[in-house]
Amino acid sequence: VKMSPVPSLPAPSPLFNFFRFATILLSIGLIPSVFHYYGVFSPKALLRDDNELIRPATSTNGLMATTKNITSPTLKFDKVMQPTDSNTPPAVKRQLVVHAGPPKTGTTTIQTALELNRQLLYDSSKYQYLGKITTFHKKICPSDIPFCVDHGFLTSTKLPKVFKNVMEQLHQDGTNAFISLEGISFQIASTDNIYNSSKVMFDTFSELRNDWNLTIVLVYRHYFEWVLSLYNQIEKPTVNKPHYNEWPDLQNVTNVKESTLCSFTDWYRALREGSLVSWCNIKEARYKNQEYHPLEWTYRRFVEKYEGIEVKVYNLHQEGDLFQNFMCQAVPDVEDFCTILKKGGGMNAPQMNPSRNFQYDRLVMEAYKTGLLLSSTGNRKKKRKKLQERFPDMVSRPNFKYLCPSDAELKELLQMSLKYERTVHINHFCVLKDSKCSTEYFEKLEDEQVKSFQNYIQSHKFCHWDVGYILENDKGVQDWFKADGK
Repeated sequence: VKMSPVPSLPAPSPLFNFFRFATILLSIGLIPSVFHYYGVFSPKALLRDDNELIRPATSTNGLMATTKNITSPTLKFDKVMQPTDSNTPPAVKRQLVVHAGPPKTGTTTIQTALELNRQLLYDSSKYQYLGKITTFHKKICPSDIPFCVDHGFLTSTKLPKVFKNVMEQLHQDGTNAFISLEGISFQIASTDNIYNSSKVMFDTFSELRNDWNLTIVLVYRHYFEWVLSLYNQIEKPTVNKPHYNEWPDLQNVTNVKESTLCSFTDWYRALREGSLVSWCNIKEARYKNQEYHPLEWTYRRFVEKYEGIEVKVYNLHQEGDLFQNFMCQAVPDVEDFCTILKKGGGMNAPQMNPSRNFQYDRLVMEAYKTGLLLSSTGNRKKKRKKLQERFPDMVSRPNFKYLCPSDAELKELLQMSLKYERTVHINHFCVLKDSKCSTEYFEKLEDEQVKSFQNYIQSHKFCHWDVGYILENDKGVQDWFKADGK
């Protein structure tokens, strides 16, 4: 019998061979290395603290993996990426927006709003938010975000490299990126040794400029408001400040002072005069050069570091919603997102970083130092809470007294704030207005700031309680402490 020749099958396509090869490697647990070679993803970049590989849920290209075991992932192929051909035209640059603060300029409100609206931001303008994550999510990176920056990112030598790998994948997906981390401004504008501790992070930003349009966004706030808000942030007792929650050794003078909350008067003197006050923590308030507003000094350092970079400055003092104004005025390529916000879409951010009254702690510490209160009567945190519950209207009691900065010190603070504002507006704001920096323009600015400053004075925001006077003259408070604060 004469048999017909068997027709030859077509040679397997490269794509078929790729899937067959991938299947073999998957079975022996080596598949992550192959995808890393083809530029699909970096396992290190996507490995989270819970040992989970994760891609953004909104991604439409490349590899999507979700697993608790890195050696045996569950894979979803949307589109396999091949090595780039040498003749392929260069990829379009995407937007990388770095909101760098400075601290105490509405950063927590902006960050929380970005957390709440991150899906809307992606769907409308294809921006991936990469943190910082606030206490709204208990500072834990949500599973739909491939990488979250935090304060550890500032000085790490490893995290910026992981960040760069994630950025490579986002770029391949055609996704823009947004990070908000107020500590960046302090690192770049501070002393050289602090700046150098963040060299890896700053160098990573430089390297990313080859494929990304890097935009730095800074926020301006009146100096007197900023410096008082930063003082409150630094000095308020929190769980991560044990020396503000434990009883000091009364035989150790240094320990007692360092465990006592610094008054704004002493704190501001230490800041302006450069004097050393052991119990006053200046921290990020002390920028390298006080000739300029912290915003202006930060701006100058960014321009020096990154030639040709775009640095946008947003004015906190304007009518309307902070988050909407910030996004629509300072962030590129978010027109659709802004349209939604202006129509009432999106979610509002709750207040996540409220001011705290720590004057009760100062009163408790004064009673402890003078012997009215013994440490054996309870821990410090509970004691100040009980004191506030017993005397919620302390400032209304007849034997109450404030201690405030002198008139000369307040005048100096106001003049410094007005001087800074004039410089900031000349350099960043008034050129955009028809008035062209007219006399009337600056007179209006000065009137508005002076009025706000006077409101602060009338509200005693620059003052602190005269705790010594209260203990000497308020018998009700004395008796409460003598009864062991019960």
